[in-house]
Amino acid sequence: MKLLKNFAILLLLISCQARITVNSNTAFDNYNRLIGLFESSTDYEETGIISQFIINRLGRADCLLEKIPCLSSEDDDLLESCAHLISRFYPERSRRIMFLTPFSPGLLSDNNEKIIEIRRVSFNIALMLELADILSRYEPQQFGVDIVFLAQGCSYSDESYRSTPYREFKENYQRPAPELAFLLKFYPGEELIIPIDYNSYLKSPAAVYDVWSRAYSRGWPEFDDSIEERPIDEEENILYETLNIVKLENRIDEDQLPEARQVKASFQRLGTLLMEIVDEKS
Repeated sequence: MKLLKNFAILLLLISCQARITVNSNTAFDNYNRLIGLFESSTDYEETGIISQFIINRLGRADCLLEKIPCLSSEDDDLLESCAHLISRFYPERSRRIMFLTPFSPGLLSDNNEKIIEIRRVSFNIALMLELADILSRYEPQQFGVDIVFLAQGCSYSDESYRSTPYREFKENYQRPAPELAFLLKFYPGEELIIPIDYNSYLKSPAAVYDVWSRAYSRGWPEFDDSIEERPIDEEENILYETLNIVKLENRIDEDQLPEARQVKASFQRLGTLLMEIVDEKS
């Protein structure tokens, strides 16, 4: 009887994992389309263009889409396009996990830095859209999931630039905070090494311990237990005041742009890994 019970559990686990399939080709196509949109639009119009791209893709997903305005403006068109986008999967569930990523690289003067940031932002948007597609087909064991695209760099005043969207997200996000949130800032590459973010370690030590302990127990090689200090982003600090958040950012080689096979492999591994985190957390 015990053998039959264990066999039934094994079949259930295999069935669940079979539904978590990452379509790296679709993700890669979205990644390339996003890069093209960023490169062909001006800084002023890119937020609206990228926002509409995300909304169109989420229209195919089984989710509840919400908008949180991220600035006050007399420009109605700018106000409409500058909103944080929240796609809520299984909204009836009170226990929730949240994934967040910015959907604009902001204003960057250095051309090489801008090339890198456009690819980073495009990759994370495409990764989140792939998670949205997976969650439309696969129901996690216990958690509802919120996927948040953070508008960034969309506040303008008299041709001067100011960036305050994360504060406005904090002030306008009215729902109970999720049990755990992840700020995704991945960059595709040959190796995916994710060290502990120093700011996350300071602000959300219990969450960091929980994630890295689970990673260690599951044998996930991407998670490195070294702590990496980076310049503190004051905008990101605002998120820590609202959410129990862990920033996931891998080390990157800035001297080499990723090849197609590396990008697809990154989608495949990270998409699977993030869905495993959702179920492992359960």
